[in-house]
Amino acid sequence: MTEPSGEFDARFTADDHFFHRHHLTNERADDEAAELIGLLGLEPGARVLDGGCGDGRIAVRLSAVGFDVTGVDVDQDQIVRAEDSAAARGVKVTWRHMDVRDLGEDSAFDGAYLWFNTWGFLDDAANDAVLASMSASLRHGAPLVIDTLHRDGVVRAIDAEAGPVSVVIEGETQTDSSRFDATSGRLVVNRIVERAGVATERVLKLRLPSLEEWAALLERHHLIVESATSRAGAPLDADSQVLVLVARRL
Repeated sequence: MTEPSGEFDARFTADDHFFHRHHLTNERADDEAAELIGLLGLEPGARVLDGGCGDGRIAVRLSAVGFDVTGVDVDQDQIVRAEDSAAARGVKVTWRHMDVRDLGEDSAFDGAYLWFNTWGFLDDAANDAVLASMSASLRHGAPLVIDTLHRDGVVRAIDAEAGPVSVVIEGETQTDSSRFDATSGRLVVNRIVERAGVATERVLKLRLPSLEEWAALLERHHLIVESATSRAGAPLDADSQVLVLVARRL
């Protein structure tokens, strides 16, 4: 993850972990890690970069099958979670507590990924800097995989919703009110969390480029899109809410 700036909030908080746990299961992580390995097209032993690694749920699984993984996140709490996860699995991952934008230009990695909507929560300049840094970290010909939301499907889903969406776990509630801001090209989510009788509110703004915009954004940083699908290789259609891009470093 990258450091938030100004009005933009890129944190994945303890509340987010609590309310996401019903669908961020071990089974889902196993499936997504397997999918990612196929998308990267690399052999065990390859050096792979996890940009915005969070709690390391994908990185530890890649390490477990033989990849040399480096996980980077600006959030120290997430790095601690990741370290604990790696220790519990008995695998070695290089964890780096730093901003993805500060990776440098060492062209050291055979592949990289930004998984689970890691990209897009910052302002346009900062989002662009993330792509620049990830690209510069890759050797020529190496793949970058980006797992994000599909703009068209998200807009259709918002239009079809009757109102706010609530998740209730153990009597605690998270309520999201979502809209798409066409001017900025961002999904805007007003999130209210009620836990232990205390309500907190956040506004999340996730940049959702069109496919044409994605191609231009990546090409600016010497990355050419090779494929754009939905989850598990399913073709994109108007209702697809997940977008998985594979780009290659020139």
